[in-house]
Amino acid sequence: KTAALGLADFPERGRLRNDGAREIAIIPPYVIVYDATPHRVTILRVWHGAQNREG
Repeated sequence: KTAALGLADFPERGRLRNDGAREIAIIPPYVIVYDATPHRVTILRVWHGAQNREG
């Protein structure tokens, strides 16, 4: 939760994906996918790194 809240202060620290969303690894092996605008960060998905990312 704390790592996700930190995205509000530094939204561009995640890697930019081909679909325009950003992705960042938090407390490995968890990954957060999010969209960032100047006024809002929207968490799109959180998953365990061992999960299949296709679905």
